[in-house]
Amino acid sequence: MLKNPLAKKRKRMSPDTLLLSLELGASAGVVQHLLHRNNTEKPVERIKDREVDAKIEVSLREDDYVLHVEPKRLADNKATSVIRTGAGIIGKTFIINKSESGVIYGTPKSREDIKKHDVVPLALLADILFPNNQNSVVGFVLGKNEILILITYTEDGIRYQVDILPDNVERSVNVFAAREGLPEDFESKLFTSNDLFRALESSDPYPSEDTFYGVPYATGLQSLAGVSVLSAVMVVSWFLYETYEVNNIEAETTEVSRKLQITTGSIADKASMRIEAFSKKASVDTGRLFSQAESIWRPGDTLVSEINKSGVTHVVHTKITSIDVKQRVDDEVIKRVFKKLTVENCVQETPKLGANYDEIKSKHNCTVADSGLTSFGF
Repeated sequence: MLKNPLAKKRKRMSPDTLLLSLELGASAGVVQHLLHRNNTEKPVERIKDREVDAKIEVSLREDDYVLHVEPKRLADNKATSVIRTGAGIIGKTFIINKSESGVIYGTPKSREDIKKHDVVPLALLADILFPNNQNSVVGFVLGKNEILILITYTEDGIRYQVDILPDNVERSVNVFAAREGLPEDFESKLFTSNDLFRALESSDPYPSEDTFYGVPYATGLQSLAGVSVLSAVMVVSWFLYETYEVNNIEAETTEVSRKLQITTGSIADKASMRIEAFSKKASVDTGRLFSQAESIWRPGDTLVSEINKSGVTHVVHTKITSIDVKQRVDDEVIKRVFKKLTVENCVQETPKLGANYDEIKSKHNCTVADSGLTSFGF
């Protein structure tokens, strides 16, 4: 029996150590850990400012995209176009095509880590361990209860939460499900580091180079060496495929630009119509507003003030920059954030931890001189 020279071999992944990359928000960025399969004393190791020799990286980042589609097999070029359009990715995209199972995973080709490691999206491993998990929570409890990762899917795509040293896993799951609007009877499944390593064995990484019908271009050329007619067909087909890709990207870019212009123009038109009415009906005491903001703000914090129907809301964002499995939030930050402030005409709410656990939000609801905003709505 003749073997297909372009047959794609599955790269079996069964490492003893893998690199885990988690994006924890704008301030913390991507935090990395090493997971050790057989090290019971130290199963999780935090990495900071150093290169590691890990062949496989499991990734949960903002540029890991997941798109659910009608379960049917799509050619790679079609699947690429579908996820770029559906997820809003501009430019060349590497994909893991599981369209026959109703899902496509994608990431921008520009990612630097793909050049260093075989990168597998954590969402793919979650789907392997818990198929058909819409309206559910998939969780990973890693190490000695050191890291908790929660994943769900909404209309906006994949949503996730990362807890370092979680106090109560069950409570974290329930809070996460409520925040993401899951039904009260949602199902949840929790998996361990061993489950994650097991799922890796039946997973695929993002490709690290351009492919033609799922086969790396370089592999295709090597396999076809000496087969002149078929090589000529391949060259022509590859040229047509690349031309299709370029034209497709240009078309997508043009469409996104067109929609952006329409949206921007619509917003500008609405704003111009409302500015005059707003100026007539609303008279804000800016002096008092800035005085309140100055009393609330502290060096190192970010303050956002919003004028609403009942007055002004000042929200103070205090970043937590020291996120480590062995570190807690600095005591001075806690004292500063939870210190009760007495500001004229303001009521301070209890500070809350941000959604990504990388900041603390303190909200102050204040009134100003009769602004007229109570009868003006947007």
